[in-house]
Formats: sequence, structure tokens, C-alpha cells
Amino acid sequence: MNKELAELISMYEEGSWSRGDFLYQMTLFIPAIPVQALVEQIPDALRDDFVTWLRVTYENETSSTEFVSIGMPDDHERTHVRIEAIRTWLRTQPMARGE
Repeated sequence: MNKELAELISMYEEGSWSRGDFLYQMTLFIPAIPVQALVEQIPDALRDDFVTWLRVTYENETSSTEFVSIGMPDDHERTHVRIEAIRTWLRTQPMARGE
């Protein structure tokens, strides 16, 4: 597992991150880590929650230019690349039960 991802997960499990902030922070590894590789590194207990959150958050028609990170400076080009990578990955994934 990526060292930074392991640290992020550890901090979340210790209560240092809210659920939403934690899930968003995991997306920041993209595109440096491909979506599939990131998902494969996430422990089973968190994986389904992360993928479901990706679907709810990014599987829509909202332009990537309309996404903003409140309280954080945004690199709009990197945000666009990240969102497009997530959306491309989601299109290749079958829907899980309950999604």
C-alpha cells in the first residue's frame, strides 16, 4: 500500500478526518495513482464505501469546472483530469448491489 494512503487511512481510523473529507482526500491521489490501483489498495472495509461515494459524487453530468473544494485552493486542470479519470473508471465498473 502507498505510504501516504496508509497514513491517511490510519488518521481516518483514529478520528482525524470526517468521512467526507477522508473520501475526498483519497481522490487526490488520482491521477498519480490510477483509480483501479487506488481502489485495490483500499482495505475491503472501506473500499465499497469509497466506490459508492465516487458514484454519488462524480457519476453525473456536472462539468468538472463546476466542482470546487471549499477552503482549499484548486488546481482546475488537475481537478478536471482527476474527475475525468474517475468518471472513465466508473463507466467500466459494474454496479454493485445496493448502489
